[in-house]
Amino acid sequence: MKYRKFVHIIVLVLGVFSMYLSYQYFVGANELPADGVSCRALCGLTMLSEEIFGPMVARYTAGIIWLVAGLFLCTVGVSGLNKKVN
Repeated sequence: MKYRKFVHIIVLVLGVFSMYLSYQYFVGANELPADGVSCRALCGLTMLSEEIFGPMVARYTAGIIWLVAGLFLCTVGVSGLNKKVN
């Protein structure tokens, strides 16, 4: 089952990328999604918090959401790599 190790490496890389995206939102290098852009859950929560609380809170909200997603993906990736495969 060599493909499991490969899948866990991909998940780990996605987690690292999500944490990098979180950093970009925190320092202000990445722009918040524009109005009218079709997006899914994470982008939608950011746009909702921008409408209610303003752009500064939305930037922190986006950073925290992507950070939590990245930490979760990294945890799944590392825990899968640590398991012994028969």
